[in-house]
Amino acid sequence: MAPDPKCAPAPDGGANSITSNASSESDNGFPAWKRALDLSCVAIALPGLVVLTPLIVAAIKLASPGPALFRQVRVGYRRKPFTMLKFRTMWPDADQTVHQHYMAEVMKSDQPMRKRDEDGDERVYPLGAFLRASGLDELPQFWNVIRGEMSIVGPRPCTEAELAGYEPWQMERFATPPGLTGLWQVSGKNHRSFREMILLDLRYVQTRSLWLDLWIILRTVPVLIGEVLKWMGITSDQKPGSEQAEPAQAQSQRSPLQAWFKVPHTQGHSNLAATAQADQPAHTAQPQPAPEPPRLAPDQQ
Repeated sequence: MAPDPKCAPAPDGGANSITSNASSESDNGFPAWKRALDLSCVAIALPGLVVLTPLIVAAIKLASPGPALFRQVRVGYRRKPFTMLKFRTMWPDADQTVHQHYMAEVMKSDQPMRKRDEDGDERVYPLGAFLRASGLDELPQFWNVIRGEMSIVGPRPCTEAELAGYEPWQMERFATPPGLTGLWQVSGKNHRSFREMILLDLRYVQTRSLWLDLWIILRTVPVLIGEVLKWMGITSDQKPGSEQAEPAQAQSQRSPLQAWFKVPHTQGHSNLAATAQADQPAHTAQPQPAPEPPRLAPDQQ
C-alpha cells in the first residue's frame, strides 16, 4: 500500500528534497515542523499516558514476574545507538536470540515479515500478546520522543545485529529519526518483505512532510484497531491481492514498490546502491527521481 497521492507530496526529485530537508534540520535530524508535531502529539497523549501507564505496569506485575519495562539498544538517526523503551511482553527468561535468527532469515529472503506471535510464540505471556497487538507496549517510547531519540513517525528502529546485515543502499533509511509508527506500519507490514520495508522507508525519507506525517498518524489508528480485532479472532488477516497484479508479463515478478522505484527484481536495487553509501551521511545522497505512486484498489485505500 502506498500513501494516498492526495496526502503524500508529489516527488520532485529525491536529491532536491533531501537537500532541502537537510538545510532545515537540527543535529538530531528533526526539521522544526517535525519536532513541533512530535511535542504536540506528546502533549495530547499525556493525560492518557498518566492514566494508562500505572495500570499497565500493575497488570504486567500481576501477569508475569520481572520488570515492567524492557530496554534494548536500537539504531537511530545516522546509525547512532540509543536505548529504546517498551513494556515487557515476554517471559523474563525468553530467548532473545530467536528474533535475531528470524530477522537474519527474512533479511535474506522475500518472505513476509510476519510476527511470530501469529503462530503462537510461547515466549510471550497472554497479557503481553494483547499489549503487542494493541501497540500499548510501545507507549514508553514517548519518553524516547521527548528525549529526541525517536519521532512519532519514522522507520522502524532496527537492532545492532540487524544493522550488521544491511547493504550499502539500505543505509539511507537512517537519514531520518526512527518512529513509533511509519509508512511501513500502515502499509500492510505483515505482508511486506524486508526489502519492501526498506523501499517504503526510503520513500518516506525522500518525501517526508507535515502532511505525510499527519496522514500516517491518522492511518495508524484503524490499523491498530484492526490488529486488536484480529487478535480477538473477530477478523482475519487478509493479504492485499490487487497490489500484486501487474498488467505486463515482464513485471509480473516485481512488487509494486520495486516498480515504484524502478528496481529490477533480479538485480537487487542497483540504482539505489549508488546513491546510499554507508560511509557518508545519508542526507547527502543523490537518489533517482521517483515516479508517481501507483493508484490503489478501493479496498486498500
